[in-house]
Amino acid sequence: MIIFIINPISYKCISEHIDVIIKYIPNSNIILHKYPINIEKHKDFDINNLYIYVTPKCFSVDITNKFNNIGMINYDSWNYHEHKYGNYHERKYGDKSIMNIINTKLEFLLEYSEENINYIKKNYTIKKNIYFMPYTINHDEIYNNKKKYNISCLNFKTSRRKNILKELQKENIDVVSVFNFGSKRDKIILNSKIFINVHKFDHTDIIEQTKINRLIYNKVIVISETSKKIDDVYIKNYFIKCNYNDICKTVIDVMNNYDYYFNKIFGDFNDQEIKDYYNIHYNIFIEDFNKQIAHTVA
Repeated sequence: MIIFIINPISYKCISEHIDVIIKYIPNSNIILHKYPINIEKHKDFDINNLYIYVTPKCFSVDITNKFNNIGMINYDSWNYHEHKYGNYHERKYGDKSIMNIINTKLEFLLEYSEENINYIKKNYTIKKNIYFMPYTINHDEIYNNKKKYNISCLNFKTSRRKNILKELQKENIDVVSVFNFGSKRDKIILNSKIFINVHKFDHTDIIEQTKINRLIYNKVIVISETSKKIDDVYIKNYFIKCNYNDICKTVIDVMNNYDYYFNKIFGDFNDQEIKDYYNIHYNIFIEDFNKQIAHTVA
């Protein structure tokens, strides 16, 4: 059994991606628990399970090496948090650095972003396996609804996001800004013609795929602020990339030429090809997990 350990508040933000992972990985489940949690003391602890902590914030400083079935799935942008908090060899939880915890206390690291994976490999000495765990296609959340809204965005509270809204308002362009989770959010963003994705902060330099992939699968035109390593992103051809200062004019252009851009992006959209490619990475992890459990039991 694979158990994801996550704080209930955090789960609201990333539940769709975790749910997709559980759908694709056999015998997996979730424990919702306030942090920190020492899983070895949990009532349902089983040495034959694989336990995956969700984001570094969940670390219990009491994790020991009594067994070797603990991993982590990361949702942070490594370069942003490095800029804000310092190098991961120095940034600490408890009395140990994050990289020290990963290299000495964990068996593996899961990442949803190819950009994050390549950044880690380039800038850090990591001794554990890193697995790509993408937001793949979940047919249960593909609705093919008629698009009722022209433009939407999500959680535009930071100054750099607010500035984009102000610029669009000057052009008399209405954008529905959504701050909810779950079905209330999805009723708007999945039923929009265009979705605007802007990095939260200046140094957040990865594409927010846990946000935009499911929109792409529902054939929403995503206009996203680009990233330095955009070529690392497998799904890059299915959304529009532009620099921050060009977002407003790009929105106007796409809005005025919607049919052209829709056909350009989705005319040869192949969801099975995407699913097959992402499944390769899921299967790599599943095969290694099965070997790990077989070794533990033996």
